[in-house]
Formats: sequence, structure tokens, C-alpha cells
Amino acid sequence: MMKNRFDDLAQLIAEFSQLYADYAKKYNLNFNELHFLYYIGRNKTAHPNEISKRWSIPKQTINSMIRKFQQEKILQVTNDPHDGRKKVLSLTASGQQFITPLLTELTAAELATQGENEAIFTQFLTSFTKIKQDFAKELNQQA
Repeated sequence: MMKNRFDDLAQLIAEFSQLYADYAKKYNLNFNELHFLYYIGRNKTAHPNEISKRWSIPKQTINSMIRKFQQEKILQVTNDPHDGRKKVLSLTASGQQFITPLLTELTAAELATQGENEAIFTQFLTSFTKIKQDFAKELNQQA
């Protein structure tokens, strides 16, 4: 019987995620909060649905984080000028001050690792994208 390599993949993804979760603790954040602030910090503004979709964070969790970070004066919420039904999230000055060292340090580690492994990284992303597409196709065929 063929070994199910998806078990190995799932474990590796979990271990990789744990590295980010452990890093988040350094800033008194959890894994989802790290991704939430990371996304806003990188993009300057964001819609809650973008973050939910990008990082697979439930909308209820997003709403809880919005309330938490508003209370902590890290986040501001405004109405989208193009669509009044949508909210735009951005960092306050203190939020920007909080996230800047985190983004700088995390980005430096990511880019250093990427640079040391550029060829492998490029091949991995291409391969992993194909595996994801094939898996999605298989799941859809079975439905």
C-alpha cells in the first residue's frame, strides 16, 4: 500500500505554523492575531473579508480581533468610501509603532531563509501549487 504523503505534508504545515505561533507569543499575540496584524501592516488597509479569506480565519474571530484591537487603540475602522456596506481596517499610530518591529524582524527572517533556499523555494511553490490544484480537482470529482 502506498504511503499517504499528505500525512507528512499536514505535519510539516502544522510545524511551520507553530514557528509563527511561537513567534507571535513574543508580541503577546496568538497565531490568528499575528496574521491579522501582519496583513494590515503590509497592506496599510484591508477589508475584514480579505483577511478572513487570505488566512482562513473565521469571520467571528476577525470581528473579535477588530473589537480587541480597537479597544487597545491599535486599529481604526472606517467606512469604505466606495462601498458604504464595507469597513476598512487600518492601524493607528500606536498600532503602526507596535507592528513595525514585528514586521521588520519577521520579514528579515523570511527573506533570509528564502534567499538561502531560492531555487528550492521556487520549485517548492510551483510543485505545491500543482499538488493543491490536483487535490482540489480530485475532491471535486468525488463530490
